Amino acid sequence: MKTSVVVAALLLAISSAQASDVRSAEKKVSVKVEAIQASLKGLSAVEIPAKASDIVKAASKESQLETAKAVLQQVLAKRPQMAVQMIASILKAAPETAPGVTSMAVSIVPQFADVIIRAAAISAPGFASEIAVASALIFPDNKSDVVNVVSLAVPASADKVANAVANAPTRLTSGAAADSHATGGTVTQIN
Repeated sequence: MKTSVVVAALLLAISSAQASDVRSAEKKVSVKVEAIQASLKGLSAVEIPAKASDIVKAASKESQLETAKAVLQQVLAKRPQMAVQMIASILKAAPETAPGVTSMAVSIVPQFADVIIRAAAISAPGFASEIAVASALIFPDNKSDVVNVVSLAVPASADKVANAVANAPTRLTSGAAADSHATGGTVTQIN
């Protein structure tokens, strides 16, 4: 009896600590978003990409991707036409964020996908293959188009890009139809 009470108390303490960590993380994210909104408020369209670059540069290496995505989301929610400028600016500041930032941008404004992917590849040519793979996961039916866009933007990486996309995991949804189309490799399910 005493053992079960002790175990229950430990479980309660652990779950409380985890809940506290979750609330703390949510609070940090909301504080970050509010800080980004305050930094961008009142800026003209010409000033926003430079400020976004400064915000991403100021973030620690570990949080640059998270920060870049938050900035991008805030700007594109109100000004989707700025996608190319934002991608170019953010990737000049933190090129290693290219796959994540590109996939987020094309998800938010898919109508500008080709120019976003091209801008990302030009801004971060060392990550051309990763950009192509991330973009192909968003547009699985247009893999050849993604390869063409990236290969034209970074011709020296054309073969590497084509191989990376060809060997990338297939994006499938769950269900019997998706299971029947799996052709080997790693199947990634994105909800």
